[in-house]
Amino acid sequence: MLDYEFRGVAKLFLVNRFFLLAVSLIALSVLPLGAGFKINTASSINPWTQWDGEAYLTIAEKGYVTLADGRSLYNFLPLYPVLIRAAGLLINNFGLAAFLISNAFALIASYFLFLLTKHEFGEAAAKKTIVLLLFFPTAFFFSAVYTESMFLALAVASFYYARKGDWAKASVLTWFLPFIRIVGLFMWIVLVAEYLSQNHIVGNKPTAKAVSLSTIGSKRHWYFTRKTLGVFLCSRSEASACITRLKSCVFNVFEDNKIKLTRLTMRELALSSTIIGVVLFFVYSYFTTGTLFGYANQQNLWSRTVSSPHVALMNAMELILFRGPVLAAYSLWNLSVLAFFISTLYYAFVHMRKSYGVYMFLMMILPLLSSTLEGFSRFILICFPSFMIAAKVLKEKSHFYTVLVVSAFLLIVLTARFVTGSVETLFG
Repeated sequence: MLDYEFRGVAKLFLVNRFFLLAVSLIALSVLPLGAGFKINTASSINPWTQWDGEAYLTIAEKGYVTLADGRSLYNFLPLYPVLIRAAGLLINNFGLAAFLISNAFALIASYFLFLLTKHEFGEAAAKKTIVLLLFFPTAFFFSAVYTESMFLALAVASFYYARKGDWAKASVLTWFLPFIRIVGLFMWIVLVAEYLSQNHIVGNKPTAKAVSLSTIGSKRHWYFTRKTLGVFLCSRSEASACITRLKSCVFNVFEDNKIKLTRLTMRELALSSTIIGVVLFFVYSYFTTGTLFGYANQQNLWSRTVSSPHVALMNAMELILFRGPVLAAYSLWNLSVLAFFISTLYYAFVHMRKSYGVYMFLMMILPLLSSTLEGFSRFILICFPSFMIAAKVLKEKSHFYTVLVVSAFLLIVLTARFVTGSVETLFG
């Protein structure tokens, strides 16, 4: 039987998704289709298969073919289209399969984010976090044929299990992340940061109890050790009894430490296994592209090159000043999201566990190094600590609902823009 927490999250999720479906239907009925709109084979959910979704459906149906312009599709990683193909063959509709997969993972992501936020900040903040996530202006991507929902679900679940100390589950989930988004290669660093924090190596200071137990053992062992100090000042019978107690003490210490050592070894073994996903990714890259870093070469073919973060900012300013109102509005939007991300990143490092800040930094470093802010408002969807922080900060109901109304309005606008394949219809 499903617990009340999942039922609550599922109700909110369904309300949000039906709201977006209604927005898409209205937009398609009153707005003209833009030049970017393309007809795909899955006509029933055609609006949600636009842009990158077309590439994922092509891979699912035909494999990694070369496009007419000579570009390869290898920069679209395989796990998501593999699932689409498996489900598509089962229901005989690849587009519908992709749509259902994206929404299923979005629900899973919402549930685990609720549990994680409740663990950190309480149930009230957890509810706000889910609302802010699902009504974020680009949250429609969770229903589209994109990888955001799948990556977020596995990343949040991995983080949740790490926080609960279940390192085996947390580590196994990281194996799949590099095959969804390239930033998944960094998830092992996040788990290491959390492990160090939990063991008081970085971040939280050890308690006095922890220091005491780690230094001298339990009080029982210390009692026996102290008693044996007078062994040479006792009679033979007393010394014999004392030696017996000492043997018992040594045995107990050995048995306790053996148990601790076993637990420690299994925990560290599970943590070290996070590197498996990284190794498998480079093996995959080598056999598909011929080089270990073939993915980076494929990104160059799609006009994304590694550069300093200031290049992306300069390009955004150029769009604002010289490229017309449509691109100016889009660039201002991405700059606003960047400002939101930077402010929450600072909050995460100062007021939260360091692992949250490490996660946010590593998940967004590649988009900031890609010479453009295009798509940044989509990429931030996987930065779940930002939504946790926003829920924590927005304590006043008036502030929370003001942000929610503005966010929902932008969600309507951007959803309509996406499903119609048009920018000019809404911003021109």
